[in-house]
Amino acid sequence: MTAAADILSPILASPGARGATHRAMKESPALPRPGLREHLFILPVLIIVLTTFAWFVTWGGWHLFDAEPLTGYYDAEARGILHGRLDVPPGAISFEAFLRDGKSYGYYGVAPALLRLPLAAMFPRMDGRWSRSFLLAACTLNVLYAYRFLLLLREGDAPLSRAQKQTFSLFVLSAGIGSTNLFMASRSYVYHEAIMWGATFSLLFAYYLVRYLSRPTLRLLGLAGALAFMAFFSRATGGAGALLALLLLGAILLYLAIPRRSANPPVISAAERQHSVSFLSRAFGLSLPTHPLRHALLAGLMVISTIAFYFAINYAKFRTFDGVPVRLYVQYLKNPERMAITGGRQIHPENLRTGLASYFGLRAVEIGPEFPWVYMTVSPPVFAGAAIDVVEPTSSVPVSMPALFLLACAGVFATIRAHSPELRRLRLPVICLLVGGCVVLATVGITERYLHDFYPFLLVAGAAGAVQFAAMRRTGPRAILAKALVPLTLVGICLNAAFAYDYQREIVWGVPADTRAQLTSVRAGIDHALGREPALPREAGAK
Repeated sequence: MTAAADILSPILASPGARGATHRAMKESPALPRPGLREHLFILPVLIIVLTTFAWFVTWGGWHLFDAEPLTGYYDAEARGILHGRLDVPPGAISFEAFLRDGKSYGYYGVAPALLRLPLAAMFPRMDGRWSRSFLLAACTLNVLYAYRFLLLLREGDAPLSRAQKQTFSLFVLSAGIGSTNLFMASRSYVYHEAIMWGATFSLLFAYYLVRYLSRPTLRLLGLAGALAFMAFFSRATGGAGALLALLLLGAILLYLAIPRRSANPPVISAAERQHSVSFLSRAFGLSLPTHPLRHALLAGLMVISTIAFYFAINYAKFRTFDGVPVRLYVQYLKNPERMAITGGRQIHPENLRTGLASYFGLRAVEIGPEFPWVYMTVSPPVFAGAAIDVVEPTSSVPVSMPALFLLACAGVFATIRAHSPELRRLRLPVICLLVGGCVVLATVGITERYLHDFYPFLLVAGAAGAVQFAAMRRTGPRAILAKALVPLTLVGICLNAAFAYDYQREIVWGVPADTRAQLTSVRAGIDHALGREPALPREAGAK
């Protein structure tokens, strides 16, 4: 336990604590690291989360480098980038291909392929075998930075109280296995990995953005910009919130850099401008940088370069700036009626009502007679006039992630009231990540994995809520809310485990025959133990 703590302590400790730790080590190397012991409580939680995730991502076989269907795209794209091209072999993208001039392309962003570049160069025979390990790496970052957010937001440097340790443990459990984070482990498809990394990079962006707002440096701003780039180029909808936050930050910094007397006579007085500058600083908890113009130019350059690179990649692939030119999509080419439904567009404002009801409604689960007894709904609400192309099994945020949803609601309320600068610094990422996640409400598909676009918002806002819950007095209505976290966390874990298990082993395409046989055997054993007849198998085939 001590060895593990020594390894994780630089990651778990807050930035200020790490600096003090390093200084203390230089002065007296023999002394124990201060504050390390108070973080040991989270290690069992991390072990539970990562072990559970690893079990699901490896189908219970613990083989982290086995290939699955549709897991070789990023390896093929990385190899193509090394040879100066963006197309991939047809087998690497299969029915998800976009066809142009006889070549196969994917609409997925290049960020996960960039992570694969050294692996593609060093291990040419491992193509298609990295996805499981990359999903596990993303999960590890998710739970580590979920905990780091808690440390970043707590006020003062006093040792963690018992209430804080309990609440923080429940939050990290919910973030790791009581959310769609676990469902994303059910299969290692390219679109699962794309969504997973988009959310992970957005979460990391938010963390370093908050760090920047507290102590603005060009290094932190550059790191946040790089993470926004990676988020956007993992999944454009998931990374849109990060890019929006960077854009608004650049606009604020540019305003702060405007000379006080830019006109003669000035358009506004120096006192009026100083008042507005103070308001902006207070509203977002922004500490003023010494040279705001440099920071504004860097933020603007990163936003412009990200968007320009996005259009350039799209044009190089598809000869159009459209990131998802469905007229080239192989499935639409084979099924023209699907093209007619969407009108050749992926975003439809008329779908917002359907998306909102599907992803935030309460009719999100179905009960069945066989293990795991609770399933995602196959009939989410679809309103007349909506351009919905694909409906797959799905749930909703408040039903499948009740603890995170409660904490996020409390966190949003706390950031609105925001008596402390720590909470005010969350306003920019919380607003932008929510707006970015809401893009999925207008898309032409309804599916469980799209819920993960809300994951960064839920974790950032939920961290604020967890800090508030930990500080509540254990009396009255507040005590009831705090105690509700335990059953809600357990419900979230059970539901997401059931959804992941059912999706992985029965209802999705590409399930091996022996895996289906194992599931049948498990269900027969449970039915026999309960003294009842086996139920009929459910139909498979969801995409």
